[in-house]
Amino acid sequence: MPNSRHYLKGVQIDEPRNWQDIEVTMDWTKGKIDATISLDALEFAGDSAIDIIARMNGGLGGGIGYFEGEPYRIEIGELLNPAFTFNGYLDFTDNPITKGCNVVQVALKREQGEDWLNDVADGFSYRYLSSDDYNGAGKIEQIEFKSVPYVINYIPDGVELLLLSISTFVLTKELVESIKAIVTKTKELIAAAIPTVGGNAGGPVAGVNIGAIVGAIISLAIQIAYTVAIVFALVKLVEQIIEQLAPVKRYHLGLSIKQQFQKACDHLGLEFKSTLIDNLAGGEWVLIPSKGHKGGSKPTGADNTWRETGAPTSSDGLDTFASVIRTYKSMFNADYKIKNGVFEFERVDFWKNASSFIMPDTFTDQDELRNESSVNTGEIKSNITLFWSTDQQDLNTLDNSSGRLFQAVTAPNKVTDQKLVNVKGLQENNIPFSMAVRKDSLTAIEEVLKVFLIAADFLSGQLDQPNSFAAQFSSRIGAMHLSSHFTSVPKMVVMSGNSLALDQRSLLDARKLWDNYHFLKSFVTIDNENAQRVIVSEQKIPFCFENFVTLVDNNYAENELGEKIEIKTLLWKVEENTATVSYEIERVYDNNLKITFLNG
Repeated sequence: MPNSRHYLKGVQIDEPRNWQDIEVTMDWTKGKIDATISLDALEFAGDSAIDIIARMNGGLGGGIGYFEGEPYRIEIGELLNPAFTFNGYLDFTDNPITKGCNVVQVALKREQGEDWLNDVADGFSYRYLSSDDYNGAGKIEQIEFKSVPYVINYIPDGVELLLLSISTFVLTKELVESIKAIVTKTKELIAAAIPTVGGNAGGPVAGVNIGAIVGAIISLAIQIAYTVAIVFALVKLVEQIIEQLAPVKRYHLGLSIKQQFQKACDHLGLEFKSTLIDNLAGGEWVLIPSKGHKGGSKPTGADNTWRETGAPTSSDGLDTFASVIRTYKSMFNADYKIKNGVFEFERVDFWKNASSFIMPDTFTDQDELRNESSVNTGEIKSNITLFWSTDQQDLNTLDNSSGRLFQAVTAPNKVTDQKLVNVKGLQENNIPFSMAVRKDSLTAIEEVLKVFLIAADFLSGQLDQPNSFAAQFSSRIGAMHLSSHFTSVPKMVVMSGNSLALDQRSLLDARKLWDNYHFLKSFVTIDNENAQRVIVSEQKIPFCFENFVTLVDNNYAENELGEKIEIKTLLWKVEENTATVSYEIERVYDNNLKITFLNG
């Protein structure tokens, strides 16, 4: 065993009694890129054990107790320049055993390792992070939700629209007549105000009819008030017609994929890095949770009465950070890694650069002096599908299937007996979100309506103003199309500024997800990548501490032939300086395959 030092809360202590007997297991098979280093429970004796027992029992007297770990560090190698440092913690919730007043056995976990993440990532929700009761580092403020504009595109109620049109016609006609009446009454007022000339003994005298003037003023005022009332009524009718033909733009709140990761990492005290998320095509990918209410009339923060949230819930399948990780791992063929307090989320091959470790060419069966291996034929799928969900509340997802479905079908090139072909199996990648439809232009009906709105702006005195009917109508372009204010499944949109990005369906196309992420699953070579592997199981090799250091954060290496290998599991018997390792070699073993792509 190399020279090792143990530190409890930063203070060096004696080695645990069973330290020399420990085996170190490195396992990469549980969906993690970074290795999980599992050290069996450590057994402490003497003063260290007494302190640990007191620490656990402290919860009875106002202390911390069992439910917070104790920092534990192991340094191996030179004192001033250790070759390896293990930062972990003693986990008092994982079956600690007190064997006496001065002997205790406690589990050791890696700090911010897989065990830690699995324990805490399901322990909080995004609704909690956005609640008024939470004020931690991962707080999601209302202003941080993304306001996604949407408009309703559905066939209006014909009878109601007819009544509104007739009413508008009658009011418009009445407005014209009222304006004519104002002109007439203005002339009457002018006429009444002109003095009349009369004669008497002293000569001609000019006079006015006060009663006629007052009457003309009252009549004109009443006519003006009536005209203003007609204008207001006309404006309301126009608004109702717009609501029927083209409802006003509203906003639903969402949360970007990056914010979903960033806020959870902030809460957990982790730094977040992801070139995958930073480089998503088209702009900012925003998830809008399912909605059971009408959206707000103004963007985030502008409408105090609008208190909806953009946080996903359990009904969306993305309530917790763990569910977010699982969902986007499947969607982007990705994985995560935690190292030195940094949470990385990348495509599965991101960490593929080989370590300096070279796999020794030893026999897998050292008794018979022979090598045994197999191939991963059981992993091939003849049909790999990627498909977005449909939203029964939104007819757009049913009417427009562009980009929603993609299939990659693998089959042999040369076949002699079709019934004996063993390329089979289905792998479905169901994306639990529906795709958005962007409003790119005005419809023919809307173009006609726009002309009508320009006339309405003229009559109401709003022509060429930013808040006029016509201006508001034109701003609908770039919004999301919905057939209802409500949605039954979450919806993914790509935002460019405050509008949906152009080519929305193309950016989200399931084929793009294959081309960018899932092609690595192909057993036919694509872009110099192929999923065929030769499997070597439980090969015993010489292994020392220096080898351990090279692999602790990178399970990719090479064999002596220069082929790339991925180590799956490794059990290091420290005292024996040996390890039992299982790994896969990147090696094509069958070229009689072809792949066909089908777009939905």
